[in-house]
Amino acid sequence: RCVHVGFGMIRLGGERMRTRTGGAVKLRDVLAEAIERESEIIEQKNPALAEKETVARQVAIGSIIFHDLKRERNKNIDFDWDEVLRWEGDTGAYVQYTHARLCSIVRKYGKPLDARVDAGLLDTPEDYALARKVAEFPGEIRRAADRLEPCILARYLLDLCAVLSSYYTKHKVLGEDEAVTAARVRLMDAVRQTIANGLYLLGIGSPKEM
Repeated sequence: RCVHVGFGMIRLGGERMRTRTGGAVKLRDVLAEAIERESEIIEQKNPALAEKETVARQVAIGSIIFHDLKRERNKNIDFDWDEVLRWEGDTGAYVQYTHARLCSIVRKYGKPLDARVDAGLLDTPEDYALARKVAEFPGEIRRAADRLEPCILARYLLDLCAVLSSYYTKHKVLGEDEAVTAARVRLMDAVRQTIANGLYLLGIGSPKEM
């Protein structure tokens, strides 16, 4: 089917985005500047990061896409570089960083992920909340598609990251009990894969390190 999908205006400083000469701002120029700015951020945060140029490109472009899609499409967007590129809060970089952090946990675990873990060991309220949030993913995709609103999926990813953050404050994933650790790492990997799938559907990359 062919459907008209409207969207709002992108504004800079409360006004329609224009260059100093009054012309329209070109997307390629915005992306180039975003990559340059993100490269500087990564150089400050993690100068030893491998493949910094690739990661900077993924995070910069992903941040712009996420900033656009996290709001209802008919609403205007106020473009602010600090808000778009920051790694905290409701941003694409925050979601990507959460994915990278989960990858780090799986690497530190250092063992093959066994699908036959004892899920009964995941018996805390935080375990239940995180597993339930992961299980909501297919339904959120359907809602986003039915309503032609990518923001539903973007907000779901932010909510999932928030539930995971709460989990971290209560539980240590890599502990002394091998069976519990295996079960929790498997849950973390399920969250990681869900985030990666969600970002992919939004057209955003999922760096394994940041």
